[in-house]
Amino acid sequence: MEQVFVSVIFYFMSFHECVVLFQKEWKLFIGAVIIFLLVGFCIHAFQPLSYRAEITMNVARSGVREVGSEYTYDDFYRLQADERFADTVVRWLQSPRILADIHSESKVSDEQLILFDADRLSSQVIRVRYSLKKVEDADAIANAMFFVLNRESELLNMNNDVSGWFHLVGGSPFVSDARVSFLKISTLALMSGIFLGVALVFFNRNSLLCSTQKKEA
Repeated sequence: MEQVFVSVIFYFMSFHECVVLFQKEWKLFIGAVIIFLLVGFCIHAFQPLSYRAEITMNVARSGVREVGSEYTYDDFYRLQADERFADTVVRWLQSPRILADIHSESKVSDEQLILFDADRLSSQVIRVRYSLKKVEDADAIANAMFFVLNRESELLNMNNDVSGWFHLVGGSPFVSDARVSFLKISTLALMSGIFLGVALVFFNRNSLLCSTQKKEA
């Protein structure tokens, strides 16, 4: 759109005329760019605080069974079982009940809605991302998540008559700023300011030409 606009301008005006026009109207052009940059700065400065935490969980076994003739204890099927359990954990983190339990266990403020984005990276590795408003809440949410998920795992093991088989382990969450970066906002503001500045310069020129023609008529 911007390229088409500039092409139309240069079709009706020579390069020399454009240079002369911008020399006359440089204040209008620079003013538009500065205004957009200031708006971009304000948008970045007044963004609400938001952080993103990421943690990697591993599916582990709390017991070892002797290898027998049954296929369920073969190494291949053991990895397949880990994979199925990892998929189950991902589904748990989409359950409203599990989310409510994690929120309650973490003791974070009721205003903060905890939403998890979980995906299985391999048969035994799960990546979990969640948003938060306070950096200090990252560890509390992670600890609550491990507690609730391992509790669900114990119930699953109990239902399958297996004592403490599957459980989840992991490290501390990595926390990063989730707000839009100043570079992205300033780049968008600069491009918008340049486009609007060019449009204002030529709009002002056409307005002057129209008023001059009316006076001559």
